Amino acid sequence: MTSCNITEFQLEARYISHRDAETLTVKCGALSFRPAEYGPDNVAADGAIMRSLTARPSLLAKGVDRNKLGTVAWTNLRFKDAATGAHKEFDIEVMDTVEPETVRFGILREV
Repeated sequence: MTSCNITEFQLEARYISHRDAETLTVKCGALSFRPAEYGPDNVAADGAIMRSLTARPSLLAKGVDRNKLGTVAWTNLRFKDAATGAHKEFDIEVMDTVEPETVRFGILREV
């Protein structure tokens, strides 16, 4: 897991209709990248290897009260990378986690 020196990030909920997007700035203690997790490889009769994705790559935001996110279906997460100064944006889905004061965002794709 790679940790970034990020203290805040923005969430955005984009809508297909003509409704304006909702945004929320969230303060956090740390933002960490967790790579995808795969199950054991399965080998088919023809030798092809099949991999089962058990957990998509995700971002873990520590020090965040999940209740402050409300019931909005957040679709995007963005932040400024402190090391490079580059702006990063991801299409996300909010995922469950058992860790207290931690929110996990599944990465659907980097924008």
